[in-house]
Amino acid sequence: MKHLLIDLAPPRAAAAAHTVALPTFATFGATVQTILGSIFLVVLVVRMFSAWVQKKWGEFVTEFAAAVFIGWFIFDSTSALATIQGFVKQIFG
Repeated sequence: MKHLLIDLAPPRAAAAAHTVALPTFATFGATVQTILGSIFLVVLVVRMFSAWVQKKWGEFVTEFAAAVFIGWFIFDSTSALATIQGFVKQIFG
């Protein structure tokens, strides 16, 4: 059905070629880890800003180090785990 310049009928070729992917829960843990980690990082950034405003430099540096460490585990967990395992193997053999 056509009306002036608008085609109201759904295109059949595009609908046939498009498949709907059902969600899989294989990456559910990674998604939860990313969401919770991002929330945790936001809390750390707010605490860093508070420490910066109050000129508490030791707390600021500590919060920054924690944010970097947590961010490393959240956004590149494979590398972080490999590094920690390497340290443990060097220490305990």
